[in-house]
Amino acid sequence: MSSGLPSTPISISTSSSERKDGRLSQRNLEIAIRALSRDGLVVLEDMIDHAVLDRLNVKMVEDAYELQARKDSPFNYNKGNIQQDPPLTKEWFSDEIYISKPELFPSPTSSPHNL
Repeated sequence: MSSGLPSTPISISTSSSERKDGRLSQRNLEIAIRALSRDGLVVLEDMIDHAVLDRLNVKMVEDAYELQARKDSPFNYNKGNIQQDPPLTKEWFSDEIYISKPELFPSPTSSPHNL
């Protein structure tokens, strides 16, 4: 029996001013809060510079090949599904990715009125 809800997460196209200010508009904040409450996640398009993500992706793909080649690879539930965490060393740590601003990435219990 289907609940009628989409199986894909809500995706919000952010404006250039939202990205520049590091803050969602009132409308997008409300959409994000509702999506988080309903689905547990929301996609905020283009909030993180793609060059930052591309740089991290190169490292993580490299690490994935190394993990895959290990005999003691940390598989996640079944062989072939590798458990991989992003590198958290200074060289690879980026505030843009790992530091959540409460006004940008609200929690499901957030209210637009107390941000």
